[in-house]
Amino acid sequence: MGDLNLKLLLEIVRRRVWFIVIFTLIATLTSAIISFFVLTPLYEAKASILVYKQLPQSESINLEYTNILASSALIKTYQEIAKSRPILEDVKSALNLKMDVNQLEKMIDIKVLNDTQVISITVTDYDYNEAVKITNAFIDSFMKQVVSLTQANNLQILENAVNSENPLRVFPNRTMNIAISFLLGAITSSLIAFLMESLNKIIDSEEQLEELLGVPVLTSEYLGRESPIQVSMKS
Repeated sequence: MGDLNLKLLLEIVRRRVWFIVIFTLIATLTSAIISFFVLTPLYEAKASILVYKQLPQSESINLEYTNILASSALIKTYQEIAKSRPILEDVKSALNLKMDVNQLEKMIDIKVLNDTQVISITVTDYDYNEAVKITNAFIDSFMKQVVSLTQANNLQILENAVNSENPLRVFPNRTMNIAISFLLGAITSSLIAFLMESLNKIIDSEEQLEELLGVPVLTSEYLGRESPIQVSMKS
């Protein structure tokens, strides 16, 4: 029974193969066109800052693990300072941005990397070069604000955002979109093909009749579209 069902499914796919192929290609091509030409790419610029321990002048200053600032409370404080409105307003003013502070805030993600003294700043924008400018301006303003508020000089830039010919695009994921569209197109077209076959009550060939009745057909006679097919079968 299982072999018969598999054979029937394969036969349906064979009869509707062009429908399945064309439907899948249209779905895939549509997804590619939308991903490449309709959706506006969103880019991401990243930078990071290290918070380290400030040693007395008599001690050797280095960045070994034993000298990394252990106070997670201070890291959290710096993270909150980075989210403060004065820094956002300073960045907006420095770059003469046309957006308001609330819009700028939504573009910037600030987080402390797990089990480290590193603060990561990520800016997303439709213009990568603009994202780079905002990221670096944000870092400069943040470091000045920390010095002004705490009188501490224990921040060091690990990595600035830099311009690139191949920037990090976070949206859309073109490869994934096309792959998903291909799979969905193939699955959907196959289901439609099976539905069309289940609704089709017309017997197109002797082979279909043999599969339906389970006995071999010797001869058949076509009597017209509205008349039934007369067949002779081996008993």
